Amino acid sequence: MIAIYARVSTEEQAAHGASLAAQIAACRERVPEGAEVEEFVDAGVSGMTLDRPALQALRRRVAEGAVHRIIILDPDRLSRRLAHQLLLTEEWERAGVTLEFVNFEWQDTPEGRLFYSLRGAVAEFEREKIRERTRRGWLAKARQGQLVAGMQRYGYAYDPQTKAVREDPETADVVRRIFRWAAEERWSTGRIARQLARDGVPAPRGGHWWRDTVSKILRNPAYMGVAYVHRYDAAHHNRERPQDEWIAVPVPAIVDEDTWLRAREVVYHYRKFWKGRQSLPLLLRRLVVCGRCGRPMSTNVRIEKGATYLYYFCPHRYPRRFGGSEAPPPCTMPWVRAEPVDQEVWATVTRWLRAGPEEWAAIGEAVLADRDDDMASHVEALERDLRRVERARQRLIGMVARDVIGEDEAEPELRRLRAEAAEIEARLAAARRRRPSFADRLQAVLARVDEAIDALPFDERQVVVRELIERVTLDVDDEGPRVTITFRA
Repeated sequence: MIAIYARVSTEEQAAHGASLAAQIAACRERVPEGAEVEEFVDAGVSGMTLDRPALQALRRRVAEGAVHRIIILDPDRLSRRLAHQLLLTEEWERAGVTLEFVNFEWQDTPEGRLFYSLRGAVAEFEREKIRERTRRGWLAKARQGQLVAGMQRYGYAYDPQTKAVREDPETADVVRRIFRWAAEERWSTGRIARQLARDGVPAPRGGHWWRDTVSKILRNPAYMGVAYVHRYDAAHHNRERPQDEWIAVPVPAIVDEDTWLRAREVVYHYRKFWKGRQSLPLLLRRLVVCGRCGRPMSTNVRIEKGATYLYYFCPHRYPRRFGGSEAPPPCTMPWVRAEPVDQEVWATVTRWLRAGPEEWAAIGEAVLADRDDDMASHVEALERDLRRVERARQRLIGMVARDVIGEDEAEPELRRLRAEAAEIEARLAAARRRRPSFADRLQAVLARVDEAIDALPFDERQVVVRELIERVTLDVDDEGPRVTITFRA
């Protein structure tokens, strides 16, 4: 089969009038009559990334052995990065595929490869120069108080002719509702997102309303009349620049400054309530998993009748997104008082430590027997989490490919998903790795703590627990909390 690959980005369509139809027509002129042809088209996708739907589909077809020849208008259509061009060329050559360009004579010789590399380097250089000139012009206009394309905000409508924004009547009203619920009703971002989804209000980019989306709206100073340009450094993972580098551009205010400040105070109140609670002095912190959804549980405090109590709770009880049929149902796990759970687990640990060497072997066998099924379900849960992260990554890549969000905007979330996947893979490897015998582990711990088990301070108790326990599965039934300990056998 002969494959034709064509690509344009939105920027090129506007600046150069690039046409997918013209690319495909030029490529088809190279196809012999009667030959089987399949077209792979990426419309409005940047050539700076390899995460393009049609390109990935083409690579899969090549790997399956279904393609023997690929026709492309120009190397720039394949990729804007020289490294990507060379990677794809080598990949397809290894698969025995002939690569052909309409506007470039490709020769598989040292000279041909050199010229191909030089052409790719020049294309990449030109792309960077265009981006740099665009950026300089963008900043110059911003310093003059002008807005440019790409600075649209939810609640505003951008006029490309006048380079100005005005209120969008429909979405500006939604913004006012969001600020009123936060400033006057003191609703959390999750409650606001849930109410918007119930009211059938379309999200800024379609799909679900996210807690983070509401939080960003409430923290954006543009809604009180000041939009900041040059605030984030896209070249360094959207790291915030020093404040003296920000450029303030006046825009129509949707809410007054007092409302904006009160709403932001509510956002930071809830952030303070939820953030930092992972450092609470709990024996089983980061070891407890939910017995209903299998995910790690978090910690928090509640004040009841003047007394402060520590709790374990499942964060998936409070969903981050709302609306749409794909939104997962929240976990039904209730909050569980931490002190009784910690006491029960520590009593079990001390009982096992005091059992003595003659009983440790039998204990270890019992642990291993109980652990087999539990470990299998644990590995299955980790594999499920890994698939979930990969699905989220693919959805985000798809949104970038469709120009729903920009690459710079998606990169922080992609980076977070990669880090989460790496952590899950490490836990999977640890779960499958053979460990020292449980008896050896008990003996090593007992040798260090001596006989003063009950007198151990909290920090040392936590160390002992982490050395002996892999996780604690927590659930609740009619009789109260049910604790299942998985030892590091």
